[in-house]
Amino acid sequence: MKTTNSFAVAGRLAADAEVKNFTNSNKASFRIAVSSKKDDKTTTGWMNLEAWSKDSEDFATLKKGILVQFNGFFRPEEYTDKEGKQHNIIVFVATSWEPVTADANEEKGE
Repeated sequence: MKTTNSFAVAGRLAADAEVKNFTNSNKASFRIAVSSKKDDKTTTGWMNLEAWSKDSEDFATLKKGILVQFNGFFRPEEYTDKEGKQHNIIVFVATSWEPVTADANEEKGE
């Protein structure tokens, strides 16, 4: 059985997506604010995500302040900093996304 590390998260974009164009693909990098509520207290955290597409127009909806539902997978990576110290990070790669409408929020009781 093949397993996949996957996620689904909704959040508001902190800024317009930063798009980099490559020969065969385009990469969008962006940060979202995610909130959780417990005992009538809301806390907000931040997530960095990336998305890839052959058509950079696919990123047109990734604008500051928009509430978006993302689905994707996460990929562990290692890197070495300038001082030679090795770090492990998790990269969240969005494979699909859709703006969340006010009507959808009302149906969920948000």
